[in-house]
Amino acid sequence: GVVLNMVLGIFLRVIAQSLQTHCPGAAPVDKAALHIGAIAFIHRFGSSLNEHVHFHVCVLDGVFEAVAVEGEAAAQVQASSPGVVFHPASAIDADAVAQVQTTLQKRILRAFVARGLLESCDAKDMLAYQHSGFSVDAGVCIEAHDRAALERLLRYCARPPFAMERLRKEGSDLVYRCAKQRSEPTSDKRGAKADELHLTPLELIDRIAALVPPPRTHRHRYFGVLAPNSP
Repeated sequence: GVVLNMVLGIFLRVIAQSLQTHCPGAAPVDKAALHIGAIAFIHRFGSSLNEHVHFHVCVLDGVFEAVAVEGEAAAQVQASSPGVVFHPASAIDADAVAQVQTTLQKRILRAFVARGLLESCDAKDMLAYQHSGFSVDAGVCIEAHDRAALERLLRYCARPPFAMERLRKEGSDLVYRCAKQRSEPTSDKRGAKADELHLTPLELIDRIAALVPPPRTHRHRYFGVLAPNSP
């Protein structure tokens, strides 16, 4: 839990810095006055009921600036209540995403070394790998007016690891239809399809039990202007 929180924190700080850089309207603003809005969904599962910890993060494509309310508007709100200006981001292209991924790789590996989770020589070697396990995908963008698409995206991110409609009984076995072709190695000799898992009841329980998060751990977390304590 501690390591996961650390990695998520690093990820969101890098995203915030990238958004601030790509918001022209926020260039003259003090960075301390700029805030992102994000919801992070912590997934501990893959498409084949396997353990696979990763994040799905929905981020508003810009930053919010807290400004003092003046004039007539000030009479309608409390004096201590700030106003908010949204600065939209621009030019977030493949190069910008690649830079975020590179920065994340360096900072996370550095944090692992600092906490004794990884040897410095191993971290140095990983920085030279072509594929080192770090992947950032920003291929989904929802227009502000497309509320139906936003709902579909949030439902996808908030989905549970197990779907009853994908499970069926076949003789003494249970067959689970994966959302994607499973990538894990298998020695199944029963002619199972590439997108199906044939499990005994105990094997199914064992897989599901491994995906249960630790006690008192939130799967969905809100940050910036979307956080519960945001002013």
